[in-house]
Amino acid sequence: MYIKFKLLSLTLLLNTSIFSSVLDEFYWLLTQTLPNYNVSQSKLNNKNEVYHGMSWEATPLFIAFFPNRFVSRYSFLKVQPVDRMSGGLEFFTQSSYYPSDNENNFWLHQAGARFFIPLIAQGEVLGLKVGGSYSYLNQKNGYSLEAGFYFYYSLFDITLQYHFNIDSQFTASFNLRYF
Repeated sequence: MYIKFKLLSLTLLLNTSIFSSVLDEFYWLLTQTLPNYNVSQSKLNNKNEVYHGMSWEATPLFIAFFPNRFVSRYSFLKVQPVDRMSGGLEFFTQSSYYPSDNENNFWLHQAGARFFIPLIAQGEVLGLKVGGSYSYLNQKNGYSLEAGFYFYYSLFDITLQYHFNIDSQFTASFNLRYF
């Protein structure tokens, strides 16, 4: 009887929304530590090369244009993909690492803002993103403009960036994101 009671209480504990919510937050935090994969075509140190890299992104603030009426328009650190796809303004920080065989390893750090604009099926199929950021690459600071498309539920995106005052002036990248 005592063992059955313990098993029943453990089952009830696992099914409570508080424990489920904490577990969901833990899984989300764990996936945020894993890098997103990206491929970039860039000209760095007068060499036009393709770089395979990893990036980590954080969103301190997201303001949704068309939020669900039951949730807040503002998101801090954790942004639901549905909010991002349906349009909004995102303030972000991003660090990308690009390893290379010929000692051209480099980090690109950015902080900025971008708009997400849904184009087809409320952004689930295709959307546009446009933004700007402050960049740091190879001990040089500069500003960047970016534009790109995100598609298939915001899982993939293609981004074009123009960097002012840093070595890599133009970058085209394909990114794989997960949430």
